[in-house]
Amino acid sequence: MKNISIMSKIDKLVLNEITKIENTEGYQKLSDSFSALEENVQRALKIAIMALVIIIPLLFLLLINSSNNSLSEEVNIKKELIESTNSLIKSKNDIKRTARFNLSPEFVETSSEIKQKILGMLNITGVDSTKVKISNIEVTPEASLITKIKADVKFDGMDNNELFNFVKNLSMRLKVRIDEISIKKNETSKLLDGLFTIHYISKAPVLNE
Repeated sequence: MKNISIMSKIDKLVLNEITKIENTEGYQKLSDSFSALEENVQRALKIAIMALVIIIPLLFLLLINSSNNSLSEEVNIKKELIESTNSLIKSKNDIKRTARFNLSPEFVETSSEIKQKILGMLNITGVDSTKVKISNIEVTPEASLITKIKADVKFDGMDNNELFNFVKNLSMRLKVRIDEISIKKNETSKLLDGLFTIHYISKAPVLNE
């Protein structure tokens, strides 16, 4: 509907200009000269003039549409750029928040490294390393150079203090998340046996600020 309205205005403008031209002295002379031409020449000139009357408004309309499309594309590009920028800022802020509250202090990306970390907590706690077995280690690289490690920790023959201090050191020092914990008391030794799952999330040093 908008295009039809524009064409109507253009037609009115062209007709007004034609009327003004017809009322001039120069047009009368030109009309007399035109009348003196042969019929086939007159017909050719009429066709050419009609073609110009149609083509010029169409070209003008195409120019307007092309300009509008160009402006629309520019607006869309700017909109996408703003959305991408906001997304990057949000991702950066999310990483910073995760680093403060959830990420472990040192970057770990292999199963051998996570085993060393856990055995180190055993040494600090003063627990015999033979009481602990680490299995089902899954290393998953996440976005932005963040690596998530999941592992099962099986323990046998620990007393209450050993288990409590071991879990506390894992949580406080390594900042691991512990879940799916299962504990049973050995009726013979009166010590604790069980299994729990840890989640160790760390980021590569290049992201450190």
